[in-house]
Amino acid sequence: MPKKDASIVQTAMANLQKSKGLTSPLYSASAIGDSWKWIDFVDPKTGGPCLPLEWLFGCRGILCGRVMKIEAFEGVGKSSYCFLQYAMGQQSSNATCIHMESERTPPPADYISAFGTNTDDLYISQPVTLEEALTDATNIMRALGGEKVKGDKSPIIMAIDSISGLSEDDYDEEADVDVGKGSLGKHARMMSKFFRQYIRMIESTNTVFVVTAQLKDKISTERIPTFGSNANQADGKTATIADRPLNFHATYRIKMSSSKLIEDGKDIGETVTFKTVKNKLSPKHRQVSMQLIRDHGVYFTESTINLLKAMSPVVLPRPVATADGTEVSEFALETKGPWLQCPSVLGDKSMKSNKENKDELIRALYANTDLLMGIRESLRIRGFGFDFEKNYRPTDVEVEDNIKPEE
Repeated sequence: MPKKDASIVQTAMANLQKSKGLTSPLYSASAIGDSWKWIDFVDPKTGGPCLPLEWLFGCRGILCGRVMKIEAFEGVGKSSYCFLQYAMGQQSSNATCIHMESERTPPPADYISAFGTNTDDLYISQPVTLEEALTDATNIMRALGGEKVKGDKSPIIMAIDSISGLSEDDYDEEADVDVGKGSLGKHARMMSKFFRQYIRMIESTNTVFVVTAQLKDKISTERIPTFGSNANQADGKTATIADRPLNFHATYRIKMSSSKLIEDGKDIGETVTFKTVKNKLSPKHRQVSMQLIRDHGVYFTESTINLLKAMSPVVLPRPVATADGTEVSEFALETKGPWLQCPSVLGDKSMKSNKENKDELIRALYANTDLLMGIRESLRIRGFGFDFEKNYRPTDVEVEDNIKPEE
């Protein structure tokens, strides 16, 4: 088949756009990421990178102009993640942050600042209904977007926390489990209309629009085709208010769960687990746990150590020089009894596996930019301009899966 003349195609497309024969501009698929703006994942306490979140999302940070849905049962830490996201945005991108608190009881400033958030630059509103929240969101984007067009390209992070607390006049609390009927359908229609009208404004103003939602058991009146003692029980599925429009428009959809964090017999906080249910940029169904320590925010070192141990050995795309000048072709981190071993960072030495040494190990790893970038490239972290971001190359594991005979 003869190859198309690119100049003829480009000229035809340019004429179409000039004559307004197209309702929206065309651009080459290879240029998709050229205008993307990221809010980098950083540890607000140290200012350093945050590899666990990079791996969870498969990207260097949250992509501006997108929608994120965070869902969990009550008291798991949805608000805490919002405060962490504000801190990352403030430090890495000079983001303007707005928190819409639906429960009318925002936490104290010292709790918020424990996540690294600058509370002087975090603005809080307390809408009563979803209509109020969406109207405020639209007006804020209009006001800030106009200023940003004039020169300030810093992003906006705006969160509705949580949509489950924004009732309407005819809202029935008891009906909250029956998603999709009555006034709950009104929430879904309102949310759907908002996204249809303003999704381009979210994109053009570099807004990260976060909606947290409380999971509820979805009660079914139909007979479940199971047997034995579970014959007539509900199917156990969960849902949130405005499930369909939120799930459809979200680039990222995160489920959270938590358990007690016990240290030396004391309850010091929670271990919060994040799972990507939807991710339009990278593989979904990834899961990572982080320590949320009471009055101290998120402690990332432990989750970084656990991630690197689980991924070891990481084959680097090219040899990398270590601190002592030795070249290594892979990164490995493992624990042997009470000792940590990481040849590409520690050489032949081992160190006791305690908090201080773990912190020191991660600082040394992040200080070696070439080694860190090699790990990122091997783990396929997007947003750094690696070759794989434009030309797909299957990993060794994927090749093995493809050629493996069926069971």
